[in-house]
Amino acid sequence: MLSALFAVLLAALIAAWGREAVSPVALKTLLTLLLISEIYAAGWTKRVDLQDPKHSGATVARYEKLAPAMAFLKQQPGPFRFEMGPDDSGSVSIGAWHGLEQTDGFVASLQRATQDLYDRAGWEQAPLLLNTVYTLAKEPTRANQDRVFEDPINGWNVYRNLDARPRAWLVDSLEELEASEQGRATVVEWGATSSRIAVESDSPAYLVVSQAAAPGWNAPLVHTSGLQAFEVPAGATQIQLEYSAPGLRFGVALSCLGLVLCLAALFIVRKRGT
Repeated sequence: MLSALFAVLLAALIAAWGREAVSPVALKTLLTLLLISEIYAAGWTKRVDLQDPKHSGATVARYEKLAPAMAFLKQQPGPFRFEMGPDDSGSVSIGAWHGLEQTDGFVASLQRATQDLYDRAGWEQAPLLLNTVYTLAKEPTRANQDRVFEDPINGWNVYRNLDARPRAWLVDSLEELEASEQGRATVVEWGATSSRIAVESDSPAYLVVSQAAAPGWNAPLVHTSGLQAFEVPAGATQIQLEYSAPGLRFGVALSCLGLVLCLAALFIVRKRGT
């Protein structure tokens, strides 16, 4: 939204300069102010340190009540994802505070592939497909849950979802969801844009990764559930999962072109001024 606003303002300045409605000196000043404003806009977010006693607002207070449960989750082997129960909507994005992957929460945008996965599997089952192993809630939220942590002071519990899928597993066909008995998949490294998975299989199979098959990932196949999939041969092999933002190179090229045009406009303005 802000980028579009700055683009409109820049176009208005260029149009005004083309009609000689502003002087070269005024144009330079306005362009400089616009550039400073755009750079400063990147810092228009507020970050709060939970350990800073000055910040004692309601949101921080809610987050502090979840601290024991989050400490328990951080001790669990990963990778895994967790979700918040419906008990406290004010703490839905707490995973970002603690560096843990969270299935729900506030996001700036949602990939179409993820929305399709939820529409296909349903809002009850989709989180389980996405490796949502734990649920933070005051009461059980779904069937087949085991309580693995209890905080009697703050009232928050951690429930393990026994039906949650692993981060990666093998299937015999892209139409099947149950794990194959002919092999296993082990996550060696897991990152936001790059992961490595070791596979051992007695026969050719398919590796399913608990992430939506969104554009940008190098997964060549799509499981019937909408998850990423790879065809793997018999024997031991390793699958490298990589992500490259769609349109990144095109966006960089446009940014460079815009910079060149701005520099050319400033050169013309200076030449006219002299």
